[in-house]
Amino acid sequence: RLKLAEPLGARIKLIGVMAHGRGKLVFAVPPEEAHGSNMTVTVLNFALTEIQRHWHDFEPRTFHLQMDNTSSENKNMTVLAYLNVLVHRFTFEQIVNGFLPVGHTHEDIDAFFCVLSKALKGL
Repeated sequence: RLKLAEPLGARIKLIGVMAHGRGKLVFAVPPEEAHGSNMTVTVLNFALTEIQRHWHDFEPRTFHLQMDNTSSENKNMTVLAYLNVLVHRFTFEQIVNGFLPVGHTHEDIDAFFCVLSKALKGL
């Protein structure tokens, strides 16, 4: 017999994207999927596609991107190449890519995940 409070064992990774002034997106990555630069590029691509689909007036010339400071997922040539493609395809004129300091806890995305985590624990 399975109780609802028992964990099911699957560790799904949640990735959050905040489009300031627009909304938030959460992507669930199954545990069997590799967590690395390809996942980051896939999430960025899905996020930009969803933002443009829902907000037709989304046409910034500068794309400000703030990411966790991890080389395995965010600070690498694969992500840089994808961002370069966005500029060369004239999606954006420039991209400002910043990285959060290690141990950041006061960013708005952290506050969002705190609320999300509490909500999920209540299920």
